Amino acid sequence: MVRTDSDKIRLIEDHCRSFWEGDLQDFDRQLSSAFVDTSAAPGFGAGVDGAKAWARACRSASPDMRVMVTAALVAGDVVVVSATWSGTHTGQFLGRPPTGARIAIDGIVVCQLDQQGRIVRRTGFGDFGAVLAAGQSSPVLEGRA
Repeated sequence: MVRTDSDKIRLIEDHCRSFWEGDLQDFDRQLSSAFVDTSAAPGFGAGVDGAKAWARACRSASPDMRVMVTAALVAGDVVVVSATWSGTHTGQFLGRPPTGARIAIDGIVVCQLDQQGRIVRRTGFGDFGAVLAAGQSSPVLEGRA
């Protein structure tokens, strides 16, 4: 169970790692069964299964993507992290062919935890305009975490 602010931040960091390089079954212990991603990508569900499908699509497009959490803030049951996602666009993504371009996206993810210490709500915000303006394809945030 998540008790301290440090535990809450670690949960979000672990979730980011699970999204990009870990076992997606970790989502079953990190995400509440009532989980809703309010910034889910079009065509992907907003629940746990949608989050797993989104992670698989993002991994396929940029298998070397990594997340560096640069700051974190906890306010009660809400955790806000600022992070940078970086990787290479080597696979098809949302209908766009691979570009081979390096991608760097700065973003913020806001997560609300339930009483069991699982993520029940997630909203991601990212600087996708800069990536698209540079002519790169953009694996949209996670994700997000």
